[in-house]
Amino acid sequence: MAAPSWAGGTASLTWSPATVGGNNYGKLEAGHTKSETFKLTNSGGQASAVLTITLSGSAAFSITSNGCLGRSLGPGKSCNVTVEYAEQESGKSDEATLAATASKAKASIKLEGKTEGTPQLAWSATTSNYGTVPAGNRVGERFTLTNSGTGRSESLKTSVTNTSGTAFRITSDGCTGKSLAPGESCKVDVALEPLANEESDSATLAAGGAEIGLTGKGEIPSVGLTPGTFVTLVDERTRQYSYSGSDTGWTQNFAVSNPGTGITEALTVSNKSDAPYVISTDECTGVELVHNGACNFQIKFTPPSCSSGETFHLHVEVLGLEPYEFGYDELLAENKCT
Repeated sequence: MAAPSWAGGTASLTWSPATVGGNNYGKLEAGHTKSETFKLTNSGGQASAVLTITLSGSAAFSITSNGCLGRSLGPGKSCNVTVEYAEQESGKSDEATLAATASKAKASIKLEGKTEGTPQLAWSATTSNYGTVPAGNRVGERFTLTNSGTGRSESLKTSVTNTSGTAFRITSDGCTGKSLAPGESCKVDVALEPLANEESDSATLAAGGAEIGLTGKGEIPSVGLTPGTFVTLVDERTRQYSYSGSDTGWTQNFAVSNPGTGITEALTVSNKSDAPYVISTDECTGVELVHNGACNFQIKFTPPSCSSGETFHLHVEVLGLEPYEFGYDELLAENKCT
């Protein structure tokens, strides 16, 4: 009968497995635990003598079960030791050495464990007030998102959610699809462009769990036209003036005002009247009216020869807020020969 392979010779101790997951315990989330059982085998030809098991190095490793302590492993015999890794801090790298020592042999194995860091994302501000912006204009702000944590973020997706109005929108996005390593940052540009019917706007800019509140207010300008005095008021926009063939005509002043809260675009006074009416003075065209601002223009009527019942129509338009529907006003009147 052949002798066992370990017959004769000295004791020889080895741990197995030599490595677990490439670096023993791999990567864990901070606060989680992982246990591994290591087998100590005597592949030599004589007993090991009484074993002493030690674990030195990081306190994150601890022996939770020791089946080798105080034993003497005979040839071909083995015993098990279980070691737990429990690191409480993120972004840590720990090492320890598990050793078996006896008078006839010894063996050791290096243990390694790491904890993944936790990302901590924050915008460069927690709130941002864009102030008051005239309707139709745009004001932009740039926000920086920084990872001040110890772990890499997931792939980011940036969004703006309008909670009042629809005026906030992303104009440049350097964050979506990006994963931020510790210390890295990315930038997002957000514009406020209030519409004519949005006087108050708010929104939330978000990415990776980090949020910033955005607020702003749209100024709403308007144009008001104050006609001069005519003899007969037909309706709130139409006035009637009667003249006879002996009349020499008239010149009438009209005031344009902005009772709104914003600034108008450059005004345009457009004469679409019949031939007897001309704009004799125009102080409004090209002017941008501020809140409560005003300007004047004058219409001159030179009556032609009078044929009883003949009517000449005055039609003047004032445009100051295109392309918005409001901000348009017009003057309608007629001169009737009597």
